[in-house]
Amino acid sequence: MYIKHPLHPAGYRQIQLTEFVLNIIPPLDSVRVTIQPTGQNIRVRDDSIDPSTTVGLQILKDSTYVLDSDTRSLRIISENSTNAAVAAEATLASVPVNSDLTFTAVDTGPEWNGYDFEIVADAVVGVNSTATLGINSANGYLVFTAPDTGVSYDGTNFTANSAGAESVNYSANSFILNYNAATSNGATMKAAFDAALGANPTWPQWSCADDGDGSGVWDVIDDEATIVSAGGVTAVPASIDFAANTFTIHTYSAVTTANDVVVLWTGGPANCADWTCIEEGDGTGVVAAANAASANGADAVGALVGLLWHKEL
Repeated sequence: MYIKHPLHPAGYRQIQLTEFVLNIIPPLDSVRVTIQPTGQNIRVRDDSIDPSTTVGLQILKDSTYVLDSDTRSLRIISENSTNAAVAAEATLASVPVNSDLTFTAVDTGPEWNGYDFEIVADAVVGVNSTATLGINSANGYLVFTAPDTGVSYDGTNFTANSAGAESVNYSANSFILNYNAATSNGATMKAAFDAALGANPTWPQWSCADDGDGSGVWDVIDDEATIVSAGGVTAVPASIDFAANTFTIHTYSAVTTANDVVVLWTGGPANCADWTCIEEGDGTGVVAAANAASANGADAVGALVGLLWHKEL
Protein backbone atom coordinates (compact mmCIF):
# COMPACT_ATOMS: atom_id res chain seq x y z
CA MET A 1 0.00 0.00 0.00
CA TYR A 2 1.36 3.41 -1.07
CA ILE A 3 1.41 6.03 1.62
CA LYS A 4 1.63 9.60 0.37
CA HIS A 5 3.91 11.65 2.56
CA PRO A 6 3.05 15.21 3.44
CA LEU A 7 4.70 17.91 1.35
CA HIS A 8 7.13 20.40 2.77
CA PRO A 9 8.15 23.89 1.62
CA ALA A 10 10.88 23.95 -1.07
CA GLY A 11 11.07 27.63 -1.96
CA TYR A 12 9.30 30.63 -3.44
CA ARG A 13 10.08 32.97 -6.33
CA GLN A 14 8.31 36.04 -7.69
CA ILE A 15 9.15 36.79 -11.29
CA GLN A 16 8.32 39.74 -13.55
CA LEU A 17 7.78 38.35 -17.05
CA THR A 18 8.90 40.20 -20.17
CA GLU A 19 8.00 39.41 -23.76
CA PHE A 20 10.23 36.33 -23.69
CA VAL A 21 9.47 32.76 -22.63
CA LEU A 22 10.78 32.07 -19.14
CA ASN A 23 12.58 28.78 -18.57
CA ILE A 24 11.97 27.93 -14.91
CA ILE A 25 14.76 26.41 -12.82
CA PRO A 26 13.05 24.85 -9.79
CA PRO A 27 14.47 24.10 -6.36
CA LEU A 28 16.11 20.70 -5.97
CA ASP A 29 13.71 17.75 -5.41
CA SER A 30 10.55 19.85 -5.80
CA VAL A 31 7.49 17.88 -6.92
CA ARG A 32 4.75 20.48 -6.87
CA VAL A 33 4.51 24.14 -7.80
CA THR A 34 1.66 26.53 -7.09
CA ILE A 35 1.46 29.22 -9.79
CA GLN A 36 -0.25 32.57 -9.26
CA PRO A 37 -0.07 35.28 -11.97
CA THR A 38 -1.12 38.88 -11.38
CA GLY A 39 -1.59 41.67 -13.87
CA GLN A 40 -1.91 39.47 -16.98
CA ASN A 41 -2.98 35.98 -17.97
CA ILE A 42 -0.17 33.53 -18.64
CA ARG A 43 0.40 30.39 -20.73
CA VAL A 44 2.28 27.39 -19.31
CA ARG A 45 3.79 24.17 -20.67
CA ASP A 46 5.66 21.49 -18.71
CA ASP A 47 7.02 19.44 -21.65
CA SER A 48 10.13 21.54 -22.36
CA ILE A 49 8.38 23.16 -25.35
CA ASP A 50 7.98 26.93 -25.33
CA PRO A 51 4.40 28.16 -25.06
CA SER A 52 3.21 31.16 -27.05
CA THR A 53 0.76 33.89 -26.17
CA THR A 54 -1.99 31.67 -27.62
CA VAL A 55 -0.74 28.09 -27.12
CA GLY A 56 -0.27 26.44 -23.72
CA LEU A 57 -2.25 25.95 -20.53
CA GLN A 58 -3.92 29.28 -19.77
CA ILE A 59 -3.82 30.45 -16.15
CA LEU A 60 -5.95 33.52 -15.56
CA LYS A 61 -4.54 36.49 -13.73
CA ASP A 62 -5.18 36.59 -9.97
CA SER A 63 -5.99 32.86 -9.94
CA THR A 64 -4.00 29.96 -8.49
CA TYR A 65 -3.02 26.75 -10.26
CA VAL A 66 -1.31 23.73 -8.67
CA LEU A 67 0.93 21.65 -10.91
CA ASP A 68 2.19 18.23 -9.79
CA SER A 69 4.93 17.67 -12.32
CA ASP A 70 8.66 17.59 -12.98
CA THR A 71 8.95 21.35 -12.88
CA ARG A 72 12.39 21.28 -14.50
CA SER A 73 10.51 21.30 -17.83
CA LEU A 74 8.28 24.26 -16.96
CA ARG A 75 7.96 27.14 -19.45
CA ILE A 76 5.88 30.32 -18.90
CA ILE A 77 4.98 33.32 -21.06
CA SER A 78 2.71 36.30 -20.46
CA GLU A 79 -0.25 36.61 -22.82
CA ASN A 80 -0.06 40.38 -22.88
CA SER A 81 2.20 43.21 -21.76
CA THR A 82 1.50 46.37 -19.85
CA ASN A 83 3.83 48.32 -22.12
CA ALA A 84 5.43 47.76 -25.51
CA ALA A 85 9.07 46.76 -25.88
CA VAL A 86 11.25 49.70 -27.00
CA ALA A 87 14.58 49.74 -28.82
CA ALA A 88 17.30 52.01 -27.42
CA GLU A 89 18.18 55.04 -29.53
CA ALA A 90 20.84 57.75 -29.77
CA THR A 91 21.01 60.83 -32.03
CA LEU A 92 24.16 62.68 -33.05
CA ALA A 93 22.95 66.18 -33.87
CA SER A 94 24.78 68.72 -36.02
CA VAL A 95 23.65 72.25 -36.88
CA PRO A 96 23.27 71.94 -40.68
CA VAL A 97 19.98 70.66 -42.05
CA ASN A 98 20.06 66.99 -43.11
CA SER A 99 23.15 66.25 -40.99
CA ASP A 100 21.71 64.48 -37.93
CA LEU A 101 22.30 60.74 -37.47
CA THR A 102 20.03 58.44 -35.47
CA PHE A 103 21.20 55.05 -34.23
CA THR A 104 18.58 52.49 -33.18
CA ALA A 105 19.25 49.10 -31.62
CA VAL A 106 17.98 46.23 -33.75
CA ASP A 107 16.56 44.56 -30.65
CA THR A 108 14.50 45.82 -27.73
CA GLY A 109 15.47 45.92 -24.10
CA PRO A 110 17.38 47.97 -21.55
CA GLU A 111 20.65 46.13 -22.21
CA TRP A 112 21.17 48.42 -25.23
CA ASN A 113 21.09 51.56 -23.12
CA GLY A 114 24.37 53.30 -22.38
CA TYR A 115 26.17 52.68 -25.66
CA ASP A 116 28.21 55.75 -26.64
CA PHE A 117 28.30 57.21 -30.15
CA GLU A 118 30.99 59.80 -30.89
CA ILE A 119 31.99 61.81 -33.96
CA VAL A 120 35.62 62.92 -33.85
CA ALA A 121 36.87 65.16 -36.66
CA ASP A 122 40.37 63.68 -36.80
CA ALA A 123 40.44 62.06 -40.23
CA VAL A 124 42.93 63.77 -42.54
CA VAL A 125 42.96 64.08 -46.30
CA GLY A 126 46.52 63.22 -47.25
CA VAL A 127 48.67 65.69 -49.18
CA ASN A 128 51.35 64.82 -51.72
CA SER A 129 54.78 66.33 -51.29
CA THR A 130 55.74 68.81 -54.02
CA ALA A 131 58.84 70.56 -55.26
CA THR A 132 59.13 73.40 -57.78
CA LEU A 133 62.39 73.78 -59.69
CA GLY A 134 62.51 77.46 -60.47
CA ILE A 135 64.02 78.63 -63.75
CA ASN A 136 64.63 82.28 -64.65
CA SER A 137 62.88 82.05 -67.99
CA ALA A 138 59.10 82.32 -68.08
CA ASN A 139 57.41 78.98 -68.83
CA GLY A 140 60.51 77.12 -67.73
CA TYR A 141 59.52 75.94 -64.25
CA LEU A 142 59.01 72.28 -63.45
CA VAL A 143 56.68 71.19 -60.64
CA PHE A 144 57.18 67.71 -59.19
CA THR A 145 54.46 65.89 -57.21
CA ALA A 146 55.00 62.76 -55.12
CA PRO A 147 53.23 59.57 -56.23
CA ASP A 148 51.42 59.20 -52.92
CA THR A 149 50.42 61.15 -49.84
CA GLY A 150 52.52 61.28 -46.69
CA VAL A 151 55.60 62.82 -45.17
CA SER A 152 57.83 60.01 -46.44
CA TYR A 153 58.25 61.89 -49.71
CA ASP A 154 59.40 65.10 -48.07
CA GLY A 155 63.12 65.83 -48.47
CA THR A 156 63.62 64.51 -52.01
CA ASN A 157 66.17 66.66 -53.91
CA PHE A 158 65.69 67.89 -57.49
CA THR A 159 68.82 69.47 -59.02
CA ALA A 160 69.35 71.06 -62.43
CA ASN A 161 72.82 70.29 -63.82
CA SER A 162 74.31 71.67 -67.07
CA ALA A 163 75.83 68.56 -68.62
CA GLY A 164 75.50 68.98 -72.39
CA ALA A 165 72.92 66.23 -72.95
CA GLU A 166 69.45 65.81 -71.47
CA SER A 167 69.15 62.93 -69.04
CA VAL A 168 67.91 62.16 -65.54
CA ASN A 169 69.67 60.23 -62.78
CA TYR A 170 68.30 59.07 -59.45
CA SER A 171 70.11 57.90 -56.35
CA ALA A 172 69.72 58.21 -52.58
CA ASN A 173 66.52 60.24 -52.68
CA SER A 174 67.92 62.72 -55.20
CA PHE A 175 67.05 63.40 -58.84
CA ILE A 176 69.70 65.04 -61.07
CA LEU A 177 68.25 66.67 -64.18
CA ASN A 178 71.05 67.07 -66.72
CA TYR A 179 70.25 69.70 -69.36
CA ASN A 180 71.74 71.29 -72.47
CA ALA A 181 72.11 75.01 -71.97
CA ALA A 182 71.73 75.63 -75.70
CA THR A 183 68.61 73.60 -76.42
CA SER A 184 66.80 72.57 -73.26
CA ASN A 185 63.55 74.16 -72.11
CA GLY A 186 60.77 73.27 -69.71
CA ALA A 187 58.98 71.00 -72.17
CA THR A 188 62.05 69.03 -73.22
CA MET A 189 63.15 68.53 -69.62
CA LYS A 190 59.69 67.32 -68.62
CA ALA A 191 59.84 64.82 -71.49
CA ALA A 192 63.30 63.67 -70.35
CA PHE A 193 62.07 63.23 -66.76
CA ASP A 194 58.96 61.29 -67.80
CA ALA A 195 61.00 59.04 -70.08
CA ALA A 196 63.53 58.29 -67.35
CA LEU A 197 60.82 57.27 -64.88
CA GLY A 198 59.15 55.12 -67.53
CA ALA A 199 62.43 53.32 -68.13
CA ASN A 200 63.08 52.88 -64.39
CA PRO A 201 59.89 51.64 -62.72
CA THR A 202 61.71 51.02 -59.41
CA TRP A 203 62.38 54.75 -59.00
CA PRO A 204 59.80 56.74 -57.01
CA GLN A 205 57.25 57.63 -59.67
CA TRP A 206 56.95 61.38 -59.23
CA SER A 207 54.81 63.29 -61.71
CA CYS A 208 56.24 66.31 -63.51
CA ALA A 209 54.34 69.32 -64.86
CA ASP A 210 55.91 72.12 -66.87
CA ASP A 211 55.09 75.80 -66.51
CA GLY A 212 52.80 77.37 -69.09
CA ASP A 213 53.69 76.17 -72.58
CA GLY A 214 57.06 74.85 -71.45
CA SER A 215 59.00 77.12 -73.80
CA GLY A 216 61.23 78.69 -71.16
CA VAL A 217 64.88 77.99 -71.97
CA TRP A 218 67.34 76.59 -69.48
CA ASP A 219 70.38 78.42 -70.80
CA VAL A 220 71.23 80.11 -67.50
CA ILE A 221 69.93 78.82 -64.16
CA ASP A 222 71.05 80.85 -61.21
CA ASP A 223 68.23 80.51 -58.68
CA GLU A 224 66.65 77.43 -57.15
CA ALA A 225 68.92 75.12 -59.15
CA THR A 226 68.27 72.65 -56.32
CA ILE A 227 64.90 72.32 -54.57
CA VAL A 228 63.81 69.99 -51.75
CA SER A 229 60.30 68.55 -51.69
CA ALA A 230 58.04 69.36 -48.76
CA GLY A 231 54.41 69.63 -47.69
CA GLY A 232 53.51 65.95 -47.56
CA VAL A 233 50.79 64.97 -45.09
CA THR A 234 49.98 61.37 -44.17
CA ALA A 235 46.34 60.50 -44.73
CA VAL A 236 44.19 59.33 -41.81
CA PRO A 237 41.11 57.80 -43.44
CA ALA A 238 37.58 58.22 -42.18
CA SER A 239 36.67 55.10 -40.21
CA ILE A 240 34.67 53.63 -37.31
CA ASP A 241 36.14 51.98 -34.22
CA PHE A 242 34.30 50.04 -31.51
CA ALA A 243 35.57 49.31 -28.00
CA ALA A 244 34.01 49.18 -24.53
CA ASN A 245 30.47 49.83 -25.85
CA THR A 246 31.67 52.99 -27.64
CA PHE A 247 31.46 53.67 -31.37
CA THR A 248 34.00 56.31 -32.47
CA ILE A 249 33.33 57.73 -35.93
CA HIS A 250 36.42 59.42 -37.38
CA THR A 251 35.41 62.09 -39.92
CA TYR A 252 36.97 64.80 -42.06
CA SER A 253 36.38 68.22 -40.54
CA ALA A 254 33.85 70.35 -42.46
CA VAL A 255 33.66 67.75 -45.24
CA THR A 256 32.02 64.49 -44.09
CA THR A 257 28.25 64.37 -44.59
CA ALA A 258 25.60 62.27 -42.89
CA ASN A 259 25.43 60.15 -46.05
CA ASP A 260 29.18 59.50 -45.78
CA VAL A 261 28.74 58.22 -42.22
CA VAL A 262 25.93 55.87 -43.29
CA VAL A 263 28.28 54.38 -45.90
CA LEU A 264 31.04 54.04 -43.29
CA TRP A 265 28.56 52.33 -40.96
CA THR A 266 27.74 49.60 -43.48
CA GLY A 267 31.44 48.71 -43.68
CA GLY A 268 32.25 49.26 -40.01
CA PRO A 269 33.04 46.77 -37.23
CA ALA A 270 30.77 43.75 -36.72
CA ASN A 271 29.06 45.53 -33.80
CA CYS A 272 27.60 48.06 -36.24
CA ALA A 273 25.17 45.34 -37.31
CA ASP A 274 23.50 45.65 -33.89
CA TRP A 275 22.37 49.19 -34.76
CA THR A 276 20.71 50.89 -37.69
CA CYS A 277 22.16 54.23 -38.79
CA ILE A 278 19.68 56.60 -40.42
CA GLU A 279 20.52 60.02 -41.81
CA GLU A 280 18.29 63.08 -41.50
CA GLY A 281 16.47 64.03 -44.69
CA ASP A 282 18.66 63.56 -47.75
CA GLY A 283 21.81 63.29 -45.63
CA THR A 284 23.74 65.98 -47.44
CA GLY A 285 24.44 68.08 -44.35
CA VAL A 286 28.01 68.13 -42.99
CA VAL A 287 28.38 66.43 -39.61
CA ALA A 288 30.19 68.00 -36.67
CA ALA A 289 32.00 66.60 -33.64
CA ALA A 290 29.36 65.30 -31.22
CA ASN A 291 28.60 62.53 -28.76
CA ALA A 292 25.46 60.87 -27.44
CA ALA A 293 24.54 57.86 -25.33
CA SER A 294 21.74 55.45 -26.21
CA ALA A 295 18.72 55.42 -23.91
CA ASN A 296 15.05 54.47 -23.49
CA GLY A 297 15.43 50.80 -24.40
CA ALA A 298 12.88 48.70 -22.50
CA ASP A 299 11.45 45.21 -22.37
CA ALA A 300 7.71 44.69 -22.47
CA VAL A 301 6.47 44.03 -18.93
CA GLY A 302 4.07 41.11 -18.60
CA ALA A 303 2.54 39.28 -15.70
CA LEU A 304 4.03 39.11 -12.24
CA VAL A 305 4.16 35.40 -11.36
CA GLY A 306 4.46 33.87 -7.91
CA LEU A 307 5.84 30.33 -7.79
CA LEU A 308 5.52 28.31 -4.57
CA TRP A 309 7.33 24.93 -4.55
CA HIS A 310 6.92 21.91 -2.31
CA LYS A 311 8.86 18.69 -1.96
CA GLU A 312 8.63 15.34 -0.21
CA LEU A 313 11.04 14.57 2.59
